[in-house]
Amino acid sequence: MNLILAVIVEKASEAKERPLKEEALKKERDFMRASDKLFSMCAQLDQDGSGNLTMQELWQGFRSNPDFSSIMACMDMGENDLEVIFHILDSDGSSTIDYKEFVDQIHMMKTRESHTLLIFIKF
Repeated sequence: MNLILAVIVEKASEAKERPLKEEALKKERDFMRASDKLFSMCAQLDQDGSGNLTMQELWQGFRSNPDFSSIMACMDMGENDLEVIFHILDSDGSSTIDYKEFVDQIHMMKTRESHTLLIFIKF
């Protein structure tokens, strides 16, 4: 009887894990598509073609690129938050941030709410 119960519990556990794994894979695919789109947007925002973004380019992009401002709004990040985000990401003080770093950090902020909260508290 215990063996039968153990098999039932194991099968139920396996069945539960399958959708979780599928959901995790879907989220990863969605992230990759969103990252590619945001990376392309960064290239559009980069007015001087340097491969990096300045604070001015981010502000201008937020004001003139509806897709960019929409993505930022979905993450509860407004125009006033751009300066905080920029200074967090510009760790070397060069007044520019790399596209990949920007995309990766935005994703991290999106997926790790506690990380975002700590960053905003820091500044």
